[in-house]
Amino acid sequence: MKKYLKVVLAITVLCCMMLVPAFAESASGAPVINWGSLITMVAVWAIGAIGGIVAWAAKKYLYPPFVNIVIPWLKTHHLLELAETAVNYAEAAIGRFNGEAKLKMALDFLKTKGYDIDSEEVLAAVKSAWEALNLKQIAAGVKET
Repeated sequence: MKKYLKVVLAITVLCCMMLVPAFAESASGAPVINWGSLITMVAVWAIGAIGGIVAWAAKKYLYPPFVNIVIPWLKTHHLLELAETAVNYAEAAIGRFNGEAKLKMALDFLKTKGYDIDSEEVLAAVKSAWEALNLKQIAAGVKET
């Protein structure tokens, strides 16, 4: 409770310090309020408060789904795209009828990109890309079933 009160007191003092320039004395000694300056300062504080609330809400409600859903999806998508690139590269570099050499070249390409080539996920991505390439070649009439 003391900590809470200290925070409230500190915010109050800061608010008062920010509002001091809005008050001035006239030539007669009576205080005069500069309403334009006062309204500007209140608006700045309000915008700052709204920005803080938006930042808090984004961290609380947007960040967890981003970490749990978006990042794993991006990693999987990147692996699939890279596996397709590796298979196309091996096919273009070595040519047809050299399956083992092409598989080794595709896996070496993925290894240079930092992937563990012994994992099931990487092997499944390479096999999927390979099958997609086979189906494209069959559809183009380059390869027979």
